[in-house]
Parts: sequence; structure tokens; C-alpha cells
Amino acid sequence: LRWFRAEYGLVPFQGRDEFTVLLDWCRRAASGEQTGLVVAAGAGGAGKTPLALQVADVLRRDGWYTGLLRPEASQPDVAWLGAVVSPTLVVVDYADANVAAAKRVLSAVRRRGTQRPAVVLLTARSLDGDWYPQLRTALRDDRHLTVTRTFTLPDKHPHSGTVFRRAY
Repeated sequence: LRWFRAEYGLVPFQGRDEFTVLLDWCRRAASGEQTGLVVAAGAGGAGKTPLALQVADVLRRDGWYTGLLRPEASQPDVAWLGAVVSPTLVVVDYADANVAAAKRVLSAVRRRGTQRPAVVLLTARSLDGDWYPQLRTALRDDRHLTVTRTFTLPDKHPHSGTVFRRAY
């Protein structure tokens, strides 16, 4: 079952309305002078990770530097993101369980300045709990200006039958 995880790309992405909205939002956020911060929240199995990875793939083909952050990445591991010249999208999967990683990435991209856009896309099971206010407080304390958007996905994919058939 591990091979069915989104990062392996075994099951093709099944389109959904949130994909277009999220992709457009990332592009617009990158045209501004603030870091884009977007959270895609939803229950387990809602399709957060495949959605985030598909957005990253399309932006990569558009010339962006994109990638999925490894949860164990340390500050030195991500510091170089501050020097990337191209527009950048970093996906932090399950940020609600790994707030420290999200903070490290946001700290690294803050050093990019206003001329090199960056978007950080967080996936989370929920916006409830301490993790999101904690992250917002860290951004405020760091004087990191962000343009922020949250999406809450339905509990299951709107075309779950098609997703199942494509997986099969």
C-alpha cells in the first residue's frame, strides 16, 4: 500500500476544482512582494498531498523551482532556498504535525526579498489546534510579511470512484 502514496505518482492525478483555484492563487501570490502561504486542509484521504504535488509539478514545468520538504530537513538543509533565483514553491506535507519544518522553510524563504517570489504550500488535517496560530505568531515575530489563503477540502475526493478506478 505504501506505493499508492502520492509522492510515488503511481496513481495518476484526478482533476478537481480546487486544483485550478490553488494553481491560480500560487501564480498570483508569486507576482507580489510578500511570501505566499497557503494551507490545504482536509481529512485523511481527502487528496491534499496529490493536489499539492500536482500544483508543484505544473509550476515546475512553468520554470519554478518546486519540491516536497523532507520532514527531517534541518535549518542548514533548507537555508539555500533563500538564494534560489527562480520562483519557488515548497510543499510541507502534514504541517500540523511538523510545525518546526514549516517554520524553517518560511525562515529560509524570508531571506529571498521581494524580487524573488516564493510560495509555501502546507497540507494539514485541520486548521484546529495550536499549530496554525503558532505559525502565524512566528511569522509576525519574525516580521515576515505573507499573503495567506486557506482551503478546506471535502472529506473525500469529488470524483472518488474515478480515483479508485484509475488506481485499480
